[in-house]
Amino acid sequence: TACWRCHPGGQLGEFSGADPECLSCHAADLLGALDPDHASLGWTARCDRCHLSTQWDGAGFRHSIFALSGAHALANCVDCHDRDVFVGISGQCVACHQDAYDAALDPPHVLHNYPLRCELCHTDVEWEGATVHPRPFAGQCVNCHEGEYLATTNPNHAGQGMPTRCDLCHNVQSWSGDHFVHPWPRIGTHSFMACLDCHLDAPSIVQPGSCTHCHAHRQKASEEQHLGIEGYIWSNRNCLACHPDGV
Repeated sequence: TACWRCHPGGQLGEFSGADPECLSCHAADLLGALDPDHASLGWTARCDRCHLSTQWDGAGFRHSIFALSGAHALANCVDCHDRDVFVGISGQCVACHQDAYDAALDPPHVLHNYPLRCELCHTDVEWEGATVHPRPFAGQCVNCHEGEYLATTNPNHAGQGMPTRCDLCHNVQSWSGDHFVHPWPRIGTHSFMACLDCHLDAPSIVQPGSCTHCHAHRQKASEEQHLGIEGYIWSNRNCLACHPDGV
């Protein structure tokens, strides 16, 4: 980009007074962005939350807290989020699907006190055709499945102090193979990692989407690794904008 495109006096050697806000140069791009309609949705600031400075077309935002799989991959932002407010949603199915739970009559979910963990029986690909537990729920899974819990060695559930809330990782559709939807996208190098690589204490919680929770972000070393990378700013910790696959 030529200097004068951002600095009106650049051709005369005057480079002071440039506004660092994206919209000082890209207001026309904002008004022309219709898929989705940025202006009507109130997306009028912080373009860098979704776009890269190296490429305007094709937002680089990765939905890191809730995996957009199945039917969710086709949903629009405003189906779940109110205009430009992107916080405050728990990620639990009932945060958006409470009405569907209340209206389910075959079997009647409310009457039978079915758990609000919809993913125990349903998938995010198709709501109909849920797999139902062969017996009525009579408490915690471990009341009946303690033997399976103690015998599981890959990973070692008892030895690593994993919670006895089996439904946190398993569902009633199939016991073999966990069906846990990890809030952090396990892609790229992360897809080969074991739980304990990040969770040193089994029940520990890692802040979703925070690369720096596990990866050091030292300025000197980081700047040396990004020499020649246009738009790189050490203070911007939105690593996934440029490293969407975690590499």
